[in-house]
Amino acid sequence: MRHFIILSLLFFSLASQALTPEEVYRKVKDSVYTVYVLKDSKTAQAYGSAVAVSGTILATNCHVALQGRDVIVRDYEKSFPAKVIYHNVEQDLCLLQVTGDALKPVGLRSVSTARIGEDVYAIGNPRAKEKSLSRGIISNKNEEKTGTWLQTDAAINFGSSGGGLFDANGNLLGITTKMSGNFSFALPSDWIIKLLQSGLKAVPEQQKSVESFENAYSGLSEIGRFGLDNVSVYRNNKQCFILVIGRDDRNSDHSLFLWNPAQPQTAVIFPTATEARYAMILMYQMTQDGKENPLKTQKTTSYLKFGDNAYPMYEISSGNKKYPFFSLPLPENIQTILINLHFFKAGFKTDDPRVGEFDATFGLRGFDYAYQVYQRDCQQ
Repeated sequence: MRHFIILSLLFFSLASQALTPEEVYRKVKDSVYTVYVLKDSKTAQAYGSAVAVSGTILATNCHVALQGRDVIVRDYEKSFPAKVIYHNVEQDLCLLQVTGDALKPVGLRSVSTARIGEDVYAIGNPRAKEKSLSRGIISNKNEEKTGTWLQTDAAINFGSSGGGLFDANGNLLGITTKMSGNFSFALPSDWIIKLLQSGLKAVPEQQKSVESFENAYSGLSEIGRFGLDNVSVYRNNKQCFILVIGRDDRNSDHSLFLWNPAQPQTAVIFPTATEARYAMILMYQMTQDGKENPLKTQKTTSYLKFGDNAYPMYEISSGNKKYPFFSLPLPENIQTILINLHFFKAGFKTDDPRVGEFDATFGLRGFDYAYQVYQRDCQQ
């Protein structure tokens, strides 16, 4: 029976009559859910979308699912607790599981059969508008070492992350994950197909549960948030750092600027993280992978435009995993500069689908208070 269910997800007729947009929506809307990631029992840390790929499993993005400890999936008025049973931070693919067999799964189609120019539909929860539909085409197929990412002009927005990109027959081609100008990207459904075929046992990385990274943030605590831009001060064991959120032209959280005043000459920018805990997971994973495989840091063709200078994006590689980041050299009086600015801008120029191409604004209203708190509470 299990093999029959899996095969039924994989095979469909390309020659079948295309559905109208209304028919596509009716067919798959009940398979798209809203995901809430809770900071505590009452406060949502993040929200996004997810797509049911079996009666108990949903696919979503890790940059949504890993931002807190408790995950809730919601379908209009019904809510279900969920747990992360698989995650791959590099691919930005997480799988969630709910109890029972209450979900309505979609059909899955390999991106190898997708054609540039064919109609596609994105369904997700942009800006908490549940089950919103947008229409576009496949604009390009971006070949990466890990698979083929789909580029589309179907509109997605903040909250659409983890939603579905469907073909004209309502089959899932990918999970929407990144916005870049007029284009969006979807990670390939092939990764999900492979996991379902393997029974979630064939891919080594999914054996690492979220709890295996607890050491990354076991000592992580937020000291406070300050000003209109919520500039934050965090302590991670004995070290403190100041965190500034970068927002894109849609005012959506998009990246992190991390600066430790104890090492004032360098800041680190994570282009694909928007929350301190997630950044700590990435840093911890890089460290742990390096114990088994020597870390290789290499320069990429992507870069960050900051002021009049351009800085290359680096990747720390371990095995077949890569972690993008920017190392930003800073002048000696950087704290004085940041205190007197309201914001600074940076431009990410890359065709890497994990990052995209966008301009980010890092709001600094509150940096002066954050720096005072660092001096008071963090200096030895």
